[in-house]
Amino acid sequence: MKQSHSGDLLSQYSQGQRNFRGMSLQGLELPLASLNHSDFANCNLSGVNWSGADLIKVNFSKANLRNAKLIGADLSGANLVDADLRGALLSGAILVGAYLSRANLEQAVLSGAVLNGAVLRDSHLRDANLVGADLSGADLLGADARESDLAEAQLEGAVLPDGSVRYTPDTQGELAEELSAQNTVVETHNAPDNETIICHFLQAPLAEMTALGNEYLHIDPGAKDACHLVSQTDELIATRTLVSGLPTVTLYSHTSMTTSVDQLLGELGFLPTREVLEPMAWVEYRHGERLPGYEHTFGEARRLWKSWWMGQQAEDRQGCSAILVWRDEQWLPLVEINFAGFPEGLITITLTTGAAWVLSPNEKINWLTPDIPASLASEAGHQDAAAEPVISWEQIRQILVYQPGQLRIQTSLGELIVQGESLACALNDVALPLTELFQDQR
Repeated sequence: MKQSHSGDLLSQYSQGQRNFRGMSLQGLELPLASLNHSDFANCNLSGVNWSGADLIKVNFSKANLRNAKLIGADLSGANLVDADLRGALLSGAILVGAYLSRANLEQAVLSGAVLNGAVLRDSHLRDANLVGADLSGADLLGADARESDLAEAQLEGAVLPDGSVRYTPDTQGELAEELSAQNTVVETHNAPDNETIICHFLQAPLAEMTALGNEYLHIDPGAKDACHLVSQTDELIATRTLVSGLPTVTLYSHTSMTTSVDQLLGELGFLPTREVLEPMAWVEYRHGERLPGYEHTFGEARRLWKSWWMGQQAEDRQGCSAILVWRDEQWLPLVEINFAGFPEGLITITLTTGAAWVLSPNEKINWLTPDIPASLASEAGHQDAAAEPVISWEQIRQILVYQPGQLRIQTSLGELIVQGESLACALNDVALPLTELFQDQR
């Protein structure tokens, strides 16, 4: 197996490389890293610490992840088929729509993890900690799990190991109860498929909306200025209405059709604009074009800051300037983003309009990053060695200050002080003279 360390891996990723198959990365420390859409199939990742990392749609097929720390990591849509996750720590991890068929999760800790719609067919779950885990709509057919292993997990709508479906009374609120009471009758003979119904729900003028349906879901036209997408078990999936004259879709989380509707919303030119988690989870969508040649993200502002900061450290000036942020109903180039850290904990985004946009680190926003063709990624790697440095001493002194016997480092968690004799430091394996960092700012 090829071996790599954190600096090599992050540098290669920033240059567009996504294929890391077969590498030996045992024990690699990469908390909070962003490695979306990468390929780690057949890798040795035992004991890695990737807690809080962005690992959306990453391929971990047949990877060794024994005792890995993935606490709070985002593994939405990840491929973990045949992966070895014995003893892994996945508390609070997001595995929405992830594929874990035949994965070995014995003694893994998944307390509080979100696995809505995940596929765990024939997986091994004995002695796994699933306390508070959300397995709504998950497929557990054939999984090796005792009743006691699943006793404290949320299983509404899930296919259990024996093939039965766990159903609990509707929890979608008074509106769903009202729709159920109406006893809507839908003709299902020669009925359209789900995609046709969803597209009609999203595109037809509200005034002309019809009660299209099949054996799985139907449209309830409702009032003249609103309509609802409902399953045939009266589960409320989405509501469409007008807000300030703009078509607005509210998509409820954790339903049997949430993923399908979200995909079609993107294809039909809708962007998520707001997320509410309590008392009932839903995401609001409005019209907004997703530009070709870009990867779209709707995520926390801290993730954008992290992506931009890593690009700056990798001297990827062109990649950072190509990031577009959705603001005031348009895509605007990102100029700069700063994280104040604690105690303020605020992120300030500057776009080409010049105005500062201040928001909390966990507030979700839309941004686009350019897709890098594989043919250009290799070329970029060769050019990187000859690139001129873009980080100045002034920038370095903003985060790193030397005083006799100590280094003061500004981090997102606060100031970190390192004390000792014969101190030395380096940036990207290049030694930094301490005399250049001497600055009495206290």
